[in-house]
Amino acid sequence: MLAGTWFGCLVFTTFVVSPALKGLEWPESTRVLVRSRIGRQFRRLANPLLVLLAAAIVLAGVSSRPSGWSLARFVAQLILLVLLGLLAAAHGFFLGTRLQRLAAAERSEVGSEVVEARAARHRLQRLSFAVSMADLVVSLLLAILAAIA
Repeated sequence: MLAGTWFGCLVFTTFVVSPALKGLEWPESTRVLVRSRIGRQFRRLANPLLVLLAAAIVLAGVSSRPSGWSLARFVAQLILLVLLGLLAAAHGFFLGTRLQRLAAAERSEVGSEVVEARAARHRLQRLSFAVSMADLVVSLLLAILAAIA
């Protein structure tokens, strides 16, 4: 249930919130700042959810003394969980923070500095999208493994 909840949250933010923000007629720098604020709010739910998911996976693995397929599933879940944590941390702490700074700089600078800030922001947004898609794939795999009992 926790893996499904996590995956559902990611699907909602990726395929509902982000497109809705793109549809607004705001400057891109404003949308980035709003998306950053949404991300901070999302982390209030996401971080405890990931901790609970990790605890549930470890508890289930330790209490059942896995062997064979269940051991392979347990190890795969742990690997996916670590990868998920790394992707979430990279997205939240590095990419999100950097995008927010670039958007703020873009709003306050003039001339060629704005062009440079926009170009850097666009590159970082492409990387952020790739990390988000990887996050979705890893989350889906984790949810599938969690559903297979």
